Amino acid sequence: MTEVSPAPDPEHRRSADAAGQLSRARRFRRLLFLLPPAVIAAMLALGE
Repeated sequence: MTEVSPAPDPEHRRSADAAGQLSRARRFRRLLFLLPPAVIAAMLALGE
């Protein structure tokens, strides 16, 4: 397939925003996994 020239398409921009949100959520989840279980438990207790 040849390269598609970037067109001012709102659909494309929306999918790009969704991809950005996905990567942000993935980064946040990775940070949660790196936190000690005690901190996660405390966050859950405070969140409820």
